[in-house]
Amino acid sequence: MSRRFECVRFPEGVAHIRTESGNLVEFRDGFADVDDDGLADELLAVPEVFGVTELDYGDRSKEPEQNGDNDPADDPADDSADDADASDEDTGDSSDAEGSGDGRPVVRAPKEEWVAYAVGQGLSQDEAEAMSKQELIDLLKG
Repeated sequence: MSRRFECVRFPEGVAHIRTESGNLVEFRDGFADVDDDGLADELLAVPEVFGVTELDYGDRSKEPEQNGDNDPADDPADDSADDADASDEDTGDSSDAEGSGDGRPVVRAPKEEWVAYAVGQGLSQDEAEAMSKQELIDLLKG
């Protein structure tokens, strides 16, 4: 029986999340169905920053909308956002101008500080360095 997972980090499009053993799980529009119990258990152990949770089968309200052929709607226009590199400029959001009490860097802090904070929150060094500063801010702003 398949187990359904939601990933709030990637609510749209296609994303792959690597488990600790190196297996990739494909999420489409924020959802993935996993048939292998071992892989499902590994998926529950990915770092918290990915926001992966297992959905109860009784909760069908969170399923992605389906188009007529029962495949998740896939908008090719969304792919262009994956290729765009976010700038390292201040977002203009002053809510974090002073930083936070939990050690999160201020928005205008250098990318290296955001990488260090992301690693402290469970993201791997390689994953954090591969992301732009803006992606790290969006992911960790919580």
